[in-house]
Amino acid sequence: LPSQMIQEDAGKLQAVIFDVDGVLINSVPAVTIALDHAFAEYGFPLSELDLDHRAHSIKLMLAEVERKRGLHIDHDTFAHKLVAHILSQLEHEEADPGLLKLLGNLSAHGVRLALASSSTRPSVDGKLQILGIGHYFDIVVSAEDVHRHKPAPDVYLLVLSLLGTDSARSVVIEDTRPGVEAARAAGLKAVSFGKYNDDTEYDLAGDIYVEDWKQLSYRKLKALVNRSSNV
Repeated sequence: LPSQMIQEDAGKLQAVIFDVDGVLINSVPAVTIALDHAFAEYGFPLSELDLDHRAHSIKLMLAEVERKRGLHIDHDTFAHKLVAHILSQLEHEEADPGLLKLLGNLSAHGVRLALASSSTRPSVDGKLQILGIGHYFDIVVSAEDVHRHKPAPDVYLLVLSLLGTDSARSVVIEDTRPGVEAARAAGLKAVSFGKYNDDTEYDLAGDIYVEDWKQLSYRKLKALVNRSSNV
């Protein structure tokens, strides 16, 4: 019996960590419109940004603008206007029924749930309030909580530390290549989620690729950590 308990514990799925934009909510179109509008106020076309705005923090985008144009934009002022614009566009969004089913399924099996986003905390909190799913998550980590943003692994390493969970027994759900790279650098398994992202290069970046929440379950995610760790 003790050996059976050890084996079951070794095969346990401990945590699932979700990105927010493009995963929990189809916010990419709203973010693109808001960024285009916000940068236009400073005479900087969004099309000139070399970074993929779907995957990088405001801090990294503003640093890129300053590098290219020598244009310094105050982070807090920019972020405040940007978040207000994004949330106003998303106010009628609803949580995907398949997502709600998965969150309930994972919670029923005692899996810890967390968020790790490159967005600001007000942006993350606003989206959780719109979707009405904040109560599912034990930990929320946002751009302000780490110095280095995705593709650096810091946001995921912080989540693991706060949860007290093992990277080998945890899974990340991401919608961009930098996000998947951050997860892998933290030693995590990664699901590439393509419902709101049709980037074909990205399809193969994760350990598995899914196009809809209906393709994920506790059993499938548990099988992923077991397969990857040869349990």
